[in-house]
Amino acid sequence: MKRLTLYLILLSAALSALGQTHRIEQPDIMFQQQRLFELVAVELTDTATVLDMRVNQKPNLWFMFGDDMLLRDVQGRTWPIRGLDSRYGKGLNEKIFARHEGEIRVRLIFPPVPDWDVDNVDLTGEPPTEAGIYGIRLDSLKWADLIDPMEGAATMTRVDSLPMPDIRYGVATIRGRLLNFRRGMLSHIILNQSASFYQYNATALDTLHIPISDNGDFECRLPVTHTQPVMLGYEGRRLMMCYAAPDDTTSVRLDMFAMHQPKKERKGYYSLVESGPLAALANEYNHTQPIENYRELRQFALDTYINHPDFIGSNPKDLLPKVVDRRIHNRNIHYKKLSPALQELLKLNDQLCLIAIYQQELMGFPNHINQRGGVVKAMYNRRRKRWAEEVKPYVTEAYLQMLTSQKQLLCPAFMGVAHLLSQMPTMYPDYVDHEVNALSMKQQLHKDYTQLDSVQLQQNMATLPKAYQLWIDNYRQRLSQLMADNSRRTDYEVYQLPEVPPYSDHLLFERICQRYRGRLIFLHIWHPTINSDMAMTRNTIMPLQKEFEEYDIAWVHLARHNNENSWRQQLPQLPGYHYPFTTNYQPIGIIRSVMGKHQSRYLYVIVDETGRVVYKRNKPTDLLDLREQLKKYAKKKR
Repeated sequence: MKRLTLYLILLSAALSALGQTHRIEQPDIMFQQQRLFELVAVELTDTATVLDMRVNQKPNLWFMFGDDMLLRDVQGRTWPIRGLDSRYGKGLNEKIFARHEGEIRVRLIFPPVPDWDVDNVDLTGEPPTEAGIYGIRLDSLKWADLIDPMEGAATMTRVDSLPMPDIRYGVATIRGRLLNFRRGMLSHIILNQSASFYQYNATALDTLHIPISDNGDFECRLPVTHTQPVMLGYEGRRLMMCYAAPDDTTSVRLDMFAMHQPKKERKGYYSLVESGPLAALANEYNHTQPIENYRELRQFALDTYINHPDFIGSNPKDLLPKVVDRRIHNRNIHYKKLSPALQELLKLNDQLCLIAIYQQELMGFPNHINQRGGVVKAMYNRRRKRWAEEVKPYVTEAYLQMLTSQKQLLCPAFMGVAHLLSQMPTMYPDYVDHEVNALSMKQQLHKDYTQLDSVQLQQNMATLPKAYQLWIDNYRQRLSQLMADNSRRTDYEVYQLPEVPPYSDHLLFERICQRYRGRLIFLHIWHPTINSDMAMTRNTIMPLQKEFEEYDIAWVHLARHNNENSWRQQLPQLPGYHYPFTTNYQPIGIIRSVMGKHQSRYLYVIVDETGRVVYKRNKPTDLLDLREQLKKYAKKKR
């Protein structure tokens, strides 16, 4: 009897061990969309492998896991997904939708996976030398073609497209229709051309206000400098992204987003149309009085606006509109600094004209006009005034000829000048060829400093007009002077990252801090070839270093760059210790080891003398916050 009882106890223990769940917390498995998905844990049983996932959900966006998703190891073995478990009651091939931003927990269920070796999990996604599951192949991850609309929203249809054309200049026609559209829902939509879809920084000069018909149709024509993203929005909301290419319209690709219904319609809001003041400006243009420059054209446009009877509102306002007032104060520009003509204009009631003229007066030409570089860029970009006089003699004749002969190109949305400039390369094709060659030379110099004094460069420059030769030569001299100045700086050092075992990038942070133990460490990750990172470094890190020169602080700069020359030319501006990353996963490992998860490409960390992290942020922070933290822990040099 006792022996039987002992057998039953042993059998029960064995069965319990077989059915026991082994849970691995935060396994080092990376995803292609790391900002959206995070693997919290892996549960291993004799019946299933369960991946506990966290999805960083964006508002009003749905996602879906397909039924053909695979879990794959380095030997090529695959396990198909069995099911999906979520608190929303959704399964495979079903939309999971969250109206508000937040985290969604889901559990992906796969067959039992043998030989799960945690030590062999690969951070980089490349097959390690030994067996082990190294990643999840999300072949079936499906995102929405159209964001699920909020209540009362008008959505747009997708337009079929041809393959992306290789176009630099031309005019594009964009047509579309709003679904579920009710008369009176919207009067206009706003189209913004911008250099980048992710850096929404369009100004009024590159803004087109498109009227909507009673049945929801809209159509617009716009100049394109190259195949570039275009966004539609209403009062600052992004509605669609499309790639505009010259006619015909079948080559326009539109990827749609949701359109939100405005809270209320404003009478007279964006009421300027083709029959308005700018149409009158084109008709009243006098050939016998050619306009010599952009400033005179702007003044002529202002005078036409002010004197035209169709424009003057019935209820003039003495105060600035809120949108203009906010933009002025954001740039510390006061009303008294504006020109008299603009001050008079701002008393009127038409907000489209106010924004357009304000942007012309204070901001110059928009970014997408400046992209072309060369003659047009140098002549009209106010931030490059030093080039205006050198380039102007080369283009004045052609510019004036175009301006006097192409009056019909004056366009309300672009205030005439921007539209005319966009047509310039089409009307004068030689500009296009010279500009392409000049930009190519400039980019080559930026990538390879050894070409600064090469014979090949001199020969290539000789084929360009004089204005372009001056442009390239000036850039070459600036680079040469910068390299000479950098060679005299001795307050910075460049090191290689410490050695860590394979697939252990999370140990890099600890190894770096060990080198400077006993000192206060300020460590940050930055990207020297991204404008936002460079601006953050100039406005935050550089002032801090000057302010705390007398304090014993080890300034450690970790750079994720894709251009070594661009990175090295900025090193002397940042005293301290510089480390370049050699793979894209090294910064991810450091950020995960400090923050617990990877949410951003930035990292700002302060480590005290004992090696304890006393401050950490994974997003750009302000100067005051960092200054207070450094004052709290930093000590003056002995």
